[in-house]
Amino acid sequence: MRIGIDIRTLMDEKYSGIPEYSLRIIHEILKNDSKNEYILYYNSFRDPSDRIPEFPYQNVKIVHTAYPGKIFNYIFQKLFAWPKLDRLLDVDVFFMPHLNFASFSGRAKTIITIHDLSFLIHPEFFSYKK
Repeated sequence: MRIGIDIRTLMDEKYSGIPEYSLRIIHEILKNDSKNEYILYYNSFRDPSDRIPEFPYQNVKIVHTAYPGKIFNYIFQKLFAWPKLDRLLDVDVFFMPHLNFASFSGRAKTIITIHDLSFLIHPEFFSYKK
């Protein structure tokens, strides 16, 4: 099986919270599964490859697109729903360790981690943008 994983949270210079969770869970998955093929995906106009951790596993490929982040997230993904990440990576399953802008064709199964539901419980504390 081909499994895509969104690693956009790992582009930060310093890790805390969600990036730390993402890094740990991805390493545990990769360490414990050598049968499936993993395609780790991130997008950035600038080259953040020095920030992306190493994943020294034979069944891992890292794919990078170089669109400017805000254009990719707000225009391509949110407004036009393009590109479909599951088709771009040709995966059967796509895992997002954090809720992020993403567009899918519906062909692949998706797994999304939602870390906090406070925006539903206390919407009065959140702006429309948040």
